[in-house]
Amino acid sequence: MAMGIGGTVVIEATTGKDGRVKSTKVLKSIPALNKAATDAVKKWVYEPFLLEGKPRSIVFTVTMNFSASGRLDPAKIEQPKIVRQVTPVYPPEAARANIEGTVVLGITIGESGLVTEVKVLESVPGLDQAAIDAVKKWQYTGGGWFGGQPIQYSTTVSIRFALNAAKKLP
Repeated sequence: MAMGIGGTVVIEATTGKDGRVKSTKVLKSIPALNKAATDAVKKWVYEPFLLEGKPRSIVFTVTMNFSASGRLDPAKIEQPKIVRQVTPVYPPEAARANIEGTVVLGITIGESGLVTEVKVLESVPGLDQAAIDAVKKWQYTGGGWFGGQPIQYSTTVSIRFALNAAKKLP
């Protein structure tokens, strides 16, 4: 990490069907920190996302906070792995109004692996609460790990609501 530089880098990442990060795109840039952030994200491996029993590629966002003090090197942080992911319930009022979109949430995962804080970063009126309610039920292996110690971990998640997908659900 560049000395004396801190801030937040936001990255959009795409996994392949195997859960490995295949590509990254910097959404919020700090030029001196972008490489460290993308290098760290490219090392992450997720459990493959299953939809109707088949592995799928997913797109998600990651927020990396860099401290100018240099206490935590993002490349050495082991990110938490999701162990329980609850699918949001499409609000009937939103479906009747043909509301679609992607709600982006900033979340904090406590050392226990439970989501302890949820903030709406990009709102879709009529869908926000459904996204929040689902993500609050997610569980991870822990907050994160640094030097063998559990840490609180913050990231972003994108919840996509599409009417065609909702109509296919049982």
